[in-house]
Amino acid sequence: AESASRLAEVGALARAHGIRLTMHLGMHVALASPDEAVAGRALREVAAQAQLMDALGAGPEGTLVVHIGGGGDGPEAALGRFAERLERLPAAARARLAVEPDAGSFGLAPLLRLHERTGIPVVLDTLHLQLNNPERITLRAALGLALCTWPRGVRPKVHVSTQRTEAHLQPGRAGAPMRVVPPRHGQHADFLNPFEFIAVVEAARGLPPFDVMLEAKAADQALLRLREDLRRFAPELADLVQ
Repeated sequence: AESASRLAEVGALARAHGIRLTMHLGMHVALASPDEAVAGRALREVAAQAQLMDALGAGPEGTLVVHIGGGGDGPEAALGRFAERLERLPAAARARLAVEPDAGSFGLAPLLRLHERTGIPVVLDTLHLQLNNPERITLRAALGLALCTWPRGVRPKVHVSTQRTEAHLQPGRAGAPMRVVPPRHGQHADFLNPFEFIAVVEAARGLPPFDVMLEAKAADQALLRLREDLRRFAPELADLVQ
């Protein structure tokens, strides 16, 4: 009872400040796993996190985002398992679930097919679109396709991040000189490239409104810096970043 009242207070505080509460569940939540035990744990966690959203008083915009996972035996088999396991979820949990493309096995196109089969909405991730887009879908087309997967009355969300470009310096062994280690593809930068963000906004002109979640290592500092950058480089867009 004490936890329930505290969660209700937290949810009310978020709503009072106009904060949308969503969750990105961990990579271990693999609904498409060929291992039934792993899939069973994933189903239980999705249901539990949906109950947490309910306790916070979150409306249908309280989205739970997952990746497909479990594609070792081929993407089509994994998508089939994912679709089947969606049906095992309680209706309230299934209604909160959304799926995000990843940087390797499951890009935007297969997830659009999954939406056609199951109705699950798709969260576009701009960095993953850059890394895993063999169909060469343009940013504007990708935005439009992903946004139209969301049900009426639920504001879509989009993930925006910048690819890390700086190297790491790794100490050498036994007095050897420092080694320059280039970044891995898919690593998030500390801050957002404002021009990439501006490109997303420009590509979205005329499309349905959506929320943006910034993915950056510097967290709130990245948001504050982006506000400053927009005031400098695109002042007409500065009010979009709250």
